[in-house]
Amino acid sequence: YQIDDSSEEVWSGGKGNGNGSDVGLTPPVFNLARHAVITANGTCGELGDETYCKLVEHVHNRPPRPSQCQVCSAESPDKSKRHPIKYAIDESNRWWQSPT
Repeated sequence: YQIDDSSEEVWSGGKGNGNGSDVGLTPPVFNLARHAVITANGTCGELGDETYCKLVEHVHNRPPRPSQCQVCSAESPDKSKRHPIKYAIDESNRWWQSPT
């Protein structure tokens, strides 16, 4: 299974890897939204400083951790406080943050 630059999908067959063992038919992971246009009707910090908290209590069999809260601000000179919608699909560790 391959994807070329023209976005056409091509199935490349083959039942083994040459040493007698079977190979799974799992296609590679790729970003479906790479060339998409996405929008949001709200983003954390777009109307001024706003606090958001990460959900950390969802991990089973671990003691609860204190909330991890930070401030987002669309106009901040500190880019780490900005979380616009384009960050949702830019293939980085940045993210879009919804308003609280």
